[in-house]
This record gives sequence, structure tokens and C-alpha cells, in this order.
Amino acid sequence: MIMLSKKSWVFVFLAVFLLLLTVFYSKSGFDVKFVENFIKVKFFSASLSGAPEELSAIEKLDLFDNLPAIQEPQKQVLAEEPVAHQLTQEKIQEELDDIAEKLDIIQWQVDELVAQSKADEPQKEDEDKTIDEKDKIEEQEKLQENIIDEAKPVFAKILISEVQVAGPSDEKQEFVELYNPNSNDVDLTGWYLQRKTKNSQDYLTFASNKLFLGKKIFANGHFLICREGYNFNGLCDIFTENPLTESNSLVLKNPNREISDEFLTIAPSVAIVGGGGGGGGSAPIVYPKILISEVQVASQTDEKQEFVELYNPNNADVNLTNWYLQRKTSGSSNWSTYASKTLFSEKIITANSYFLIARTGYFAELADISTDNAITDSNSFAFKDPSGEISDKLGFGSASDFELLATVSPSLGQSIGRKVLTDGIEQDTDNNSTDFELNEPTPKSQNIIYIEPPATELLSIAIIIPANKLIYNIGDILDISGLVVTGTYSDGSIIFETITLDNVTGFDSSVFAEGQILTITVNGQTIIYTIDVNETEDTTPPTGTIIINNGAEYTNNRNVFLTISATDDLSEVVEIKIANSSFYHDWEPYTTSKDWVLPATNGVKTVRIKFKDSAGNETAVGIPDTIILDTTSVDSGDYFPDSGDYF
Repeated sequence: MIMLSKKSWVFVFLAVFLLLLTVFYSKSGFDVKFVENFIKVKFFSASLSGAPEELSAIEKLDLFDNLPAIQEPQKQVLAEEPVAHQLTQEKIQEELDDIAEKLDIIQWQVDELVAQSKADEPQKEDEDKTIDEKDKIEEQEKLQENIIDEAKPVFAKILISEVQVAGPSDEKQEFVELYNPNSNDVDLTGWYLQRKTKNSQDYLTFASNKLFLGKKIFANGHFLICREGYNFNGLCDIFTENPLTESNSLVLKNPNREISDEFLTIAPSVAIVGGGGGGGGSAPIVYPKILISEVQVASQTDEKQEFVELYNPNNADVNLTNWYLQRKTSGSSNWSTYASKTLFSEKIITANSYFLIARTGYFAELADISTDNAITDSNSFAFKDPSGEISDKLGFGSASDFELLATVSPSLGQSIGRKVLTDGIEQDTDNNSTDFELNEPTPKSQNIIYIEPPATELLSIAIIIPANKLIYNIGDILDISGLVVTGTYSDGSIIFETITLDNVTGFDSSVFAEGQILTITVNGQTIIYTIDVNETEDTTPPTGTIIINNGAEYTNNRNVFLTISATDDLSEVVEIKIANSSFYHDWEPYTTSKDWVLPATNGVKTVRIKFKDSAGNETAVGIPDTIILDTTSVDSGDYFPDSGDYF
């Protein structure tokens, strides 16, 4: 049986009384000051006197980690029935923290008294035990402590990486970020985060172990604890209703109740601070990945009907404020703005959904934002988050920038889009050539692969408009100007065909013909039409001109240049004959220019030309042109007039 002294019994009675009083307070909203003053009475505080090292040990105990859950009703009562001297919420919290600390000390001293009574009883019965027996007991106690310590699991160190006390536009926009510096994932079940205000002596729960139940922080990853109602673009892992204030102290504890890291916040005017007591250092905000999903360069009917589509693969909405889209042409080494931060301000891309950036004036009902900037062949795109980091990049055609390899360029009426996996998620292997494929344009909806239409067969051709010239003279050349031919295909389509002289056979204008059949052939399909070749004999010779050295009056060089032209009403001009004076050279093919050599003597030189058409008609009298040849000095006086017969 445990024997207690009278003083001890009095202390136990007072402790039990105070505990009952506290319970009564929590139920009825009794004045905080009453309990506090009761604790501070002289004879009660005297009972708490003890060795300094014992009290120091008491301060390290965490007997009230879940105390905020008990105090919640107290806060409620205080809010509903305010006391005469109105207390601020923070002051009430500090009073409750002090009460919790003193209850903790009472609990500890009660346990000490009971333990002391157990230890004193055998000592009174046998005070003559030897020193060896005492040493033996101490060794057993140490052995037991070692066994207990060895039984405790060892937890990896997790750091408090970053804290935001208040956002730039909202003082409740707060978070605490944890960082796992280890190479393996860590289960956070049983962990908890405590907070202490600058005026408080005790730590209170900021994020309880219930919030961490089943949560995991990935290797070299981050874990975000956010204020309730603030989702930070879907990055938060858990939420708490507890606030952060200036000069708060934070401690992160593992399930052994050991401190893993500590952190001291600074003034809320500083939006983000980093680096916990554990040396974690500042970690940047990690933005969710947003993908470039689809791009259309132009439609079949309008080269400005273009768009860039984004896709949010995350399970939470993402605020795109301060995000931006850049473009680079194939011949440029620099990025330029395609859609600025201003356009993305306050824009939201919903979870697992799409966001459309269209050319101004197009896709009005679907576009989330519009831009006047154009998309051209072989462009590169980079979508960047507010930190300037590339969230996704796309290059197509002969683009100079891409992820691993560029994808193909879309043709008119096509787009390039990410492949959609069986679960509806878009493929992202950081390789544009394998992640993208030709698509049917699907702005702001799931991508659909482009299917090449089946090959069509030309079934027939037809002459819609005949050629302008259907009657020819002997010697004329074929003229198909004005001819219009269409083709009918197996899919029912009718297409205008391009017809050249190579598509027409059967033409012969060398002889008289009525109803000469000409055949048009396109991809194995044929159609015919007829022409006439007149038998009227052409008896009229061609007419024309010859010009020496572009009409110059003089030359000092026998080598001259002839410009020739001729026409014939019925036939084609086919040959020419040229002479110095009256001596003609042989017939040669008709040409419009020719080099010529004048006779050697100085004087007026005459060059004549005759023409012949395809009917055999030739110019009867040579058509002349003259020039004065003078190869001597100015004062020589040599001059020889041209002579000869003119035929």
C-alpha cells in the first residue's frame, strides 16, 4: 500500500479540485482570471517548489499536444458570453496556454509523489540496505531505460522549408512548407506541427497528427500546410484553421515527440521567408505543370484561324496569373511574347480541362484570351510559370527549339495535338515527336487523331467549257486557252482539273482536215473534242523589219547586231535569208536577233532580209536597213558609197 504524508494528501486534493474546476470552467465559460489567480496563490505555488533540474525537465514534457482540441469549446463560450473586461482572442489563447502549462506541472508532480511514495516505503522498512544493493537497483533502472530507448523507432529528419505569414493582398494567405531532404519517401502519420506566439511560454498545436494521418512527403519533395480556404493553385496537401502571426515559433515533431525542425517567423510585411532552424534553406514555390495541348496554324479557308490550347492535367484548378506564353520563329534565337502576363491575369484553368488562346476575331465563343500575334510554320512555343521556369515547350516542323525532337507541321485544316492515353490523360514524355500527332482541330476539347481520308478514284472527266479556238489554218499551233475540264471521283466529289498541252493528243495542222479529233487524258480517263483545219491556200508572204545596232547611224566596227521581227496573217514565219547588199546567204530558221559582219570597206552599208512562212511564201524584195561604217580616223577623208543591185 502506498503511504502519503499529510502534505502530499493536501496537494493531491488541491490538484484534483483544480482539475475538476477546470472541467467546470470548460463547460460553463468560467472566468479565465479566476483559475489563473487560484493557481498563483502562495500556498499552492509553494507546493510546486522543487529542484530546478526537475522543473526544467517538466518544461520539456509535451503532455498537452492535443490541448487545442479541448480548448475549442472554451473559445466558443468566451465568444458567446464575453466577460466584463473584454479579452482579445490572442490574450485568451495565452491565458489558456498558461493554464495548460500549470496543469502539466501538476500532473507531473502528482506522478512524482506517487513514484516517491513507492520508493520511500521499502526504504523505511529496510534502511540498512547496502550500497551494493542500491547500485544494483540503479543498474537495473539504467538497463530498463536503455531498453526503452532502443525500442523507439528512428524517424528521418524533415525540415521546415518555407513560411508565408501573409499574402500580398490577403493576410490570411498563409502556409508552412516542409521539405524532405532524404532519398526516400517519408510517411507523416503521427507527425504534428506546433506553434508558439511571441508572448506565450508554451507550444500549441498548429497542425495536429490527425491532419497528417496517411500523408506522405516524397523523397526530395515538399509538403504544403495551408490556411483553410486558400488552395495556392491546388498545391496544398493539408489545411488548418490556425493562423500565423508575427514572431511565431514553429516546431515540427515526429511520432516519438522529438523535434525534427524549428522555425521563427518574421514580420508579416515580408510575404515569404525560408530556411528553418534545421538548415533546410529556402525552397522556391513549386508550380503545377500545365501542358501545351494543341496548336492550329491555319484552317483550309482562313490563314488567321489559329489557336494554342493548354491542358491542366492536375486534379485542382490553377490560377494562371503571371503565367505567359512565348514564341520563337525557326530563324530566330530569341523568344518573343505571344500571350503576355496581362492577358493571363486572374484567369483560371480548371482541373483536367482546357484553356484556349486564339487569334483576335476568331473562336469568340471558345477563347479564354485573344492575341493579335500570328502563328507561322516551324514555330516553337514555351509556356512559363510566374518564376520564369518553362512548364512546357513545343516545336514543330523545322523549329529551332523543342523537347528532344520536333514534331511534324500541320497542313491546312489540321492541328498538332498531344496523344490521348486510354485513361483520358494526355501523353507527356518530354519528346515532341512522340507526344504529338496530327489532329482534327478540337479547340478547347479532347484531342482527336487526324485520319487520312481513303484514296479516291477518278471515274470520269468532262469538258465544261470548250477551248476558244476550234478552227485552224494550215501551219497553226494548238491553242487550248479557255478550255475547262472537271473530274468526277469515287467519293462523289467533282474537282476542276488542270489541263496542259501534254494532256491533249491528235492535233495536226499541216494538212486540211474537218472534224479532226483531239483527245484529252487525265489519270487514265479520256474525253474528246474536234477542230477544223482550213484548206484555204496561203499566198501572202510574211512582212517584217530588220534594224542594225538598234538604229545607230554610224559604227566603227564591222561586227554588228541585228534585231528582226516578222508577221504572217495565215501561216507561221519559219525561215529568214540575210544579205550584205544583194548577196543573200542560205535560208535559216526564223529568229528575232542575230550577230552580223559588214563588208570591209568604209561607207554606207546595207543589210537586207527576206522571210518565208510555213506555206512556202517568201518576201519578194529584201527588206533593208543601213548604217555608215567608218574604221578610219576623223581626218582621213576615206568614204566609199555602197553599191550593188537591190533584189
